[in-house]
Amino acid sequence: MAELCRRYTPSLAVDPPDGVHLNITGCQPLFGREETLARDLTRRIARLGFSARCGVADTPGLAWALARFAPDPIAGVGVGEAALAPLPMAALRLEPHTLEMLRGLGLRR
Repeated sequence: MAELCRRYTPSLAVDPPDGVHLNITGCQPLFGREETLARDLTRRIARLGFSARCGVADTPGLAWALARFAPDPIAGVGVGEAALAPLPMAALRLEPHTLEMLRGLGLRR
């Protein structure tokens, strides 16, 4: 899967167990907009019989959270806090025991 992603950027890393992190800084104009790049990538993966979600953001952590939890997985520069606020606590990539503790305190997002 990572090799397929080289079409979009030379800067990528496998994100086990189920992800590939792409640094598309400066690459998106080759595809129009970030949305176009993300749509093209997910369509190519779908043609291979897999499902995929992309998250596009100005930080890797926010992109990870958006890809896994957000209905709109693309956030513009500087809107990280607003994009992250409605997501579940798991979007913060905290340890399971920390998430349980926060849920015990009544925190959900």
